[in-house]
Amino acid sequence: MQRNKKEIKLKRVLEFRAQATIKAAAKEKMQSFYFQIKDVDLIAKELQYHQPCYNAFTKGYSNTTEGTHVLNVLKTAKLVLSCEGECVLLTLTDCYPFNQLLSNQEEADTKVIAHSIQALTENTSHQVIIRSPSGDTDILVLATSLLYEYRSKVNIDNGSGKNRKLIWFGGLDLEPKRCEALIGLHAFTGNDYISSFFRKGKDQCWKVMEKFQKFENCFAELGNSVELNMDTFSLLEEYVCHLYGIRSKTVDGVRYKMFQKKQEREHKVTDLASLPPCQQVLMYHAQRANVVSYIWKNSINAVIEQPHFDSNGWMSNGEIYWMDNAFPTDVESILDDDESDDDEEEQYDVGSDIESDDESVE
Repeated sequence: MQRNKKEIKLKRVLEFRAQATIKAAAKEKMQSFYFQIKDVDLIAKELQYHQPCYNAFTKGYSNTTEGTHVLNVLKTAKLVLSCEGECVLLTLTDCYPFNQLLSNQEEADTKVIAHSIQALTENTSHQVIIRSPSGDTDILVLATSLLYEYRSKVNIDNGSGKNRKLIWFGGLDLEPKRCEALIGLHAFTGNDYISSFFRKGKDQCWKVMEKFQKFENCFAELGNSVELNMDTFSLLEEYVCHLYGIRSKTVDGVRYKMFQKKQEREHKVTDLASLPPCQQVLMYHAQRANVVSYIWKNSINAVIEQPHFDSNGWMSNGEIYWMDNAFPTDVESILDDDESDDDEEEQYDVGSDIESDDESVE
């Protein structure tokens, strides 16, 4: 009689282990990797595991001989394992709950920040290496913004294979406000959870923010609360207008002018993807970005207030909520351009990451 097998999903966990990485780097003569980490004794690393294996491992850890062997293999005196609803500290002699890092954060990207801060504050002589095999940009952004005050002690072991490299944060030199705005900018302009603006790369988005202090302040405010502030949204809308090369405050007006330019002046078919989103779509986009920014900014806390996603740009099933109505009820409202004419509008070139006729309005 065959037993029914149940598929068990892999989960993620963080471990501290730097000495093994350093020794391997020294053995393979990876000088660039060894740079600045010769005295490091902690590492935050993302692992994957099955829950039954995790339970069996921690349950059986009361066996001192087995536990000592595991830590000797990992070349560390302690190991912090964090998973959903549980966090334990393994030492050479014991295994016990480690409630300081018991977290309701769902992603390893955010958990790794709390683990790093705990390690840095526990012993000021420690340095931390965050291992990111995938080279995830989100982790780079979070570490840059939230670990900036510890930057001389923070390293990211980024990528894998030939693309693997160590990034030392000690050489960073960012103004505090700009560092604070980094998370909001990354959340709003595209990441693992939020769509980006078509052909608007991070470099171009950064340059537009740099030109105006009000945009820098806006992104620094994004995510400070669960609910999106309408004044913040108004600045985000203006930022998007600038991103598409027009000094205006309404994206609907910019959409019309860009479409009109292609159709009436240049007699070209307009690629609708090259236009900015309409105001309603942008509102839901901004709400989603605000929630993501809120979660990221609270990475320093093990336990956070979980936002309601179904009222912030997502549906209850997790799907993205794009807009209320695809078509307006009043056709005449499309032709009414009085609102956009009241804005002080000026076309200018903000630079481009990809050369294209549709990239910006000249």
